[in-house]
Amino acid sequence: MFVTFLNEQGDRGEGGRPWFTPSPEGEIRKEGSEWVVTAGVDDYPVSSVTWYGADAYCQWVGRRLPTEAEWEQAARGLSPGPFPWGTGLNCDLANYQGCREGPVSVADLTYGSSPYGVLGLAGNVWEWTADWYQENYYAVSSTQSPTGPNTGELRVLRGGSWSSSGGMARVTHRHANSPEAAEFNYGFRCAQTIE
Repeated sequence: MFVTFLNEQGDRGEGGRPWFTPSPEGEIRKEGSEWVVTAGVDDYPVSSVTWYGADAYCQWVGRRLPTEAEWEQAARGLSPGPFPWGTGLNCDLANYQGCREGPVSVADLTYGSSPYGVLGLAGNVWEWTADWYQENYYAVSSTQSPTGPNTGELRVLRGGSWSSSGGMARVTHRHANSPEAAEFNYGFRCAQTIE
């Protein structure tokens, strides 16, 4: 799906960087003037995408990046546990450091679904959210659907990745980076407002 987006919209740049930076492994690469995806990884999460690229893609499909609070709600549900499925962590539930050598298909992680049935929220790739980062934001924010600070320098990522420690896969763990960053383990998911 992301390849179709790149072929229709181009790999535009914002913040001084292109939306997407191909990985050395070449799961998504350019052949001539067309972007292509390697067979067998077409259902893997896209990675090496900036916040701007993630935001542009979500808008292109008529959706948006989730707020940080929406992301955590999708991961936690009403569960008090540290992970989407509750407690305990192993490689059948999430893809984190020491489990695999890179990202995997979300379908490979069905045991680690959240109470809402959302897959891949722990490990695999960090996921960009819509929010600007503020370290103590939740100490001063509304308790009802907070949307993050109005401005900032860094954007929030959640969920950990295949190269992160298992502790970073906790539903409460917060990470932040510049929206221009396109790290090998940064991806995203889109949300949709229900009216």
